[in-house]
Amino acid sequence: MQALVVDDDPVVAESHVFLLKRMGHEAFAESNSTRVMDHLGRQAGIDLVLLDVRMPQIDGVELIVYLRTR
Repeated sequence: MQALVVDDDPVVAESHVFLLKRMGHEAFAESNSTRVMDHLGRQAGIDLVLLDVRMPQIDGVELIVYLRTR
């Protein structure tokens, strides 16, 4: 499983990535919602997105709407 962790707090994001990798998953973190949109436009195969709801720029709710339309 490939997971994307989106959180504007790098400590939180990297902690989640660490735990996912310990469980045998491929995981990476992103702290910027705009970059997430760009990244997902280029990369296929993400099975799970763990997402912070409160973030600057584009919040988690707007990002969920974007992801659902893809």
